[in-house]
Amino acid sequence: MYHFLENVLSTNSVNIRLRFPSKGHFVLNVFATEENNGWRNVLTTRIINEAEDTQEAYPENPRDEWGPGVDAMKMGFVPKSHHSGEICVQTGVIQIVFRCETSIHLSHSLLRCDTRIDRNSFKVSVLRDKNNDVILIVDIDTKSQGIFILQLLARKSKNEQISNICNYLIRKEKPQCVPKLEFVTNNKISEKTNITAPESGCLQMTVEAHGMVEMVVELKLQDIQELNFSEHSRHWIRDNRCFIDLNFPRRGTYTLLVRGKELYDGRMRHIQQETIIVDVPSKRWSCFPKVGVHWNSFYRIDSPLTHNLKEKEDVTFLVEVFYAQDVAVLAANGWYHLDRLGESWLWKGHVWTGPKSTRSQLLARFEVGSPKWSELLLFKILAEHDFERLEERQENARALASNIKKLSN
Repeated sequence: MYHFLENVLSTNSVNIRLRFPSKGHFVLNVFATEENNGWRNVLTTRIINEAEDTQEAYPENPRDEWGPGVDAMKMGFVPKSHHSGEICVQTGVIQIVFRCETSIHLSHSLLRCDTRIDRNSFKVSVLRDKNNDVILIVDIDTKSQGIFILQLLARKSKNEQISNICNYLIRKEKPQCVPKLEFVTNNKISEKTNITAPESGCLQMTVEAHGMVEMVVELKLQDIQELNFSEHSRHWIRDNRCFIDLNFPRRGTYTLLVRGKELYDGRMRHIQQETIIVDVPSKRWSCFPKVGVHWNSFYRIDSPLTHNLKEKEDVTFLVEVFYAQDVAVLAANGWYHLDRLGESWLWKGHVWTGPKSTRSQLLARFEVGSPKWSELLLFKILAEHDFERLEERQENARALASNIKKLSN
C-alpha cells in the first residue's frame, strides 16, 4: 500500500500521502461516497515521479483509512485528543481520549510492524473516568523504536458482530536532542530585537503553539562557558499557546530558543529565538522542579516552583496532570497522595519535606488498580543553613548588579 489516507476530524478534512515504488508515471484516482449512495470519482490526476530512490510501502491497514472517521462517530465514539491517523511519540506514553456517547463493548490490539521489537516492550490499557470518557493509554518502552498499529474494535451489544472502527499508526521515535545554539557576539546585538528583562529577574512570555503537541525551551547564557540555564524555565501549552516562565539567576545576555513538534510531523522545528538582556538577576537561585521522563508540555505545576526544598517544612503541592487516576509525592518519610479538585485535573496536597540530603518525587498513576507509577517531577531537600546561605549569596549578587546598573546610568 503506497498511499496513506488520513481523516482529520478537527478540520473536517482528509489528508492523502503518497509514496512511489519506482521512478515513472502514476495515475491517482480518488473516490468518495455519501451515506446510502454509490462511490463516485472526485479526483483524477497524473503524477510523474522522477526520484531514483524507491520508498517502502505504508503498513497494511484493513480499514484503508487511518484515524477516527464515520464508523467511530456512528458508534458514539468521538475523539477528544487525537483527531488524525498518525501519532508520533518520543517519550513512549500516549493518552488517547474519546468521549463515549453510547454504551458499547470496546476491545483493542496493538500490533508491531517489526518482528524484532520485543512483545513485552509495549502494552495498551483502557479506563473510564467519572465523565464517562474512554482513555486509552499506550505504553511503549523508551528503548524501542519502530512503527505500531493500534486497532480499536467495538460493538453495541454482545449479539452484534464486532467491527474495526478506528486504526492509528503510531511512530515511536528516538528522543531527539536539541542542537547547540549559535550565539551572536556582543558587538552584533541589535537593540531593536533584544528583550530587556525587568529588575525582578523574571520574565513571562507567550508563544504561538497552534497544533503543537510538545515544546522544548532552551535558555543559555552568552558567556565563555555557554552555561545552560534551561532548568530555570518552565512552560505549558493551553489553547494553542505556549506560556513560558523564565528565571535568570545571573546577570548577562541570554539566548532563548523555543522548538515545537506538531501532531502531524514528528520532527522538532524552530519556533522562536530571542536575545534577552538581564541587568539584575532574580531573587531565586534555585531552578524550577526538574522534569521526569513522563512529564509533558500539557502538565503544569503551580507550587512549589523550585527544585530545592528546605528540610522539615510543610510544602503545598498544586499541579495539573490530565487523565491521572492518582497523583502522589514520594518523600523520604512516606507517600503523600494529592486530592483532585472537583471536576478539574488540578491536584493539591501538603507534603512534609523530611530530612536534608533526601529526594522527593512527584508521581502519577494513569490506570485504575495498576501498581505502575510514572515519574513526573524531582525535588531535592537541602539543610536549612545551606538554603539560607544560597539565598544570601543570591541577594548579594542582586545588590551588586543593581549598583552596577545605577553607576552605568
